[in-house]
Amino acid sequence: MKQSNKKETQKIAALYCRFSRDDEQHSESNSIGNQKKLLKKIASEYGYSKTEYFVDDGISGTTFNRPDFLRMEKMIETGLIGAVFVKDLSRLGRDYLKCGHYTEHFFPEHDVRFVAVNDNVDTNDGEDEFMPFRNIMNEWYARDISRKVKTAYRVKGSNGEPLTTKPPYGYKRNPDNPKFWVIDEDAAVIVRRIYRQYIEGHGIDQIAVGLERDKIIIPTVYARIHGHKVTGIVPPNGDFAWKATTIQKILTSQEYCGDVVNFKTYRKSYKIKKRMENPLENQMVFEGVHEPIIERELWQRVQKHYGRTRMRQTVKNKKNMFAGLLVCSTCGGNLAFHFNQKNHSLTYFNCRTYNNRGKERGQCDATHHIRTDFLEQVVLGDIKRITAFAKHYEDEFLRIFTTGMGDEMERQLYTSEQQIRNLKARNKELDLLFERLYEDNLAGDSPKCLVSMKTSRRRMKCKSWY
Repeated sequence: MKQSNKKETQKIAALYCRFSRDDEQHSESNSIGNQKKLLKKIASEYGYSKTEYFVDDGISGTTFNRPDFLRMEKMIETGLIGAVFVKDLSRLGRDYLKCGHYTEHFFPEHDVRFVAVNDNVDTNDGEDEFMPFRNIMNEWYARDISRKVKTAYRVKGSNGEPLTTKPPYGYKRNPDNPKFWVIDEDAAVIVRRIYRQYIEGHGIDQIAVGLERDKIIIPTVYARIHGHKVTGIVPPNGDFAWKATTIQKILTSQEYCGDVVNFKTYRKSYKIKKRMENPLENQMVFEGVHEPIIERELWQRVQKHYGRTRMRQTVKNKKNMFAGLLVCSTCGGNLAFHFNQKNHSLTYFNCRTYNNRGKERGQCDATHHIRTDFLEQVVLGDIKRITAFAKHYEDEFLRIFTTGMGDEMERQLYTSEQQIRNLKARNKELDLLFERLYEDNLAGDSPKCLVSMKTSRRRMKCKSWY
């Protein structure tokens, strides 16, 4: 063990701990408490008195978008951290490209010592030639776990078991069989009220206003109160701030007529956490699995009515050219595109905050809207003004235009060149590493399996190494 110098120990030693579902089979050794004790002891032995824990509990190592890891990264960039301790390389992450970036570029650039205790990695001792292989093995482990979980998930969903981790608002887990749901009467009353009011002619915003006025707790808060772990963020307006999107989701959920709908979403890769909407033909529907809150006939009537009321969003079957580009001058919210109910040729944009009852909260008002025909006139007038300027002052226009384009191109070129330099440097490092391992193998100093890995790397080089 190489002791730290005095300058290093004056900075903070970051003790980074991570635990996720992938580690459940090793839960005792990889638990957060175990990691903290081990890292505190090792940091003290290395001479670090200033330590700070950074903990990401329940987050997969295939992503580096972790709250405490990002906080640690910012502190490293500001020069507050002098060393990073982890239990092993898999705690840092299970993406070998990202791990390589941090251990071989980011940490050295900021003079940060990196120690992986169980893997005997200490950057103060020089380069560890086997660290890239350990990172690859860690990623392969994550990929294998993901494949097994996906298979189990598919089998479970194909048997009609609900795949959602939390029952929809209005249901709760059956105490006798937690795989299925029973009606939660307290919430079911609200669901029935929403359906009844909607079929009676109340608009979605009008229903939301009524629920908020009557102090009905929103589903996210209701789930938390009843012990469910939810990812939804409670709006700053309070526990009763119902949104139109919440009402829409309740009105279109087939689960309320007793069905289970599985495979609504999917992920493109085990590294990509964002879920994509699955086409209807890839979903599986199991009817009559649990007791319905809403009669099927009523649910079908609501779907037909809901489809007609949404016609204004799909009439003419095209998106307005300004959609997604306009914001409210007061609250900064996006302006939503609308058709007039009675005259579909009349279109306009208005503030989403006002749509979600911002007027009642004093956040915005109905004046924050603009007709598309007026907006088109304004933009057309600007285009005519610019073209007139270009026609009469061609040289000046070209100078302004080329200057702006040149600056942008220079920025893009610099960024691209920097990426190329980093990739070439990484390529050279790996070439030297594999050549050294190959020579050691010929001399009988390294395992024979590493010879085949050199060939495998050449085959994989064009895919995902860089």
